[in-house]
Amino acid sequence: MSVAPHNRRDVALGLTPYAPGVEGKALRDPARWLTYYAVSPNRAVAALCHRLGRLPSALTASV
Repeated sequence: MSVAPHNRRDVALGLTPYAPGVEGKALRDPARWLTYYAVSPNRAVAALCHRLGRLPSALTASV
């Protein structure tokens, strides 16, 4: 399904040291940072949940 251009964003996410797969990684380690280009915010959250193997209800987000 295509997302309308006005609904697309570049979404950058920084994972805490407690996120699965990044335990013990330094703050600047690329493994701690995810960037999704030209996606809807919903698609970015879905991709993050898939990467972490978690449901959206299990995540906490802050700005």
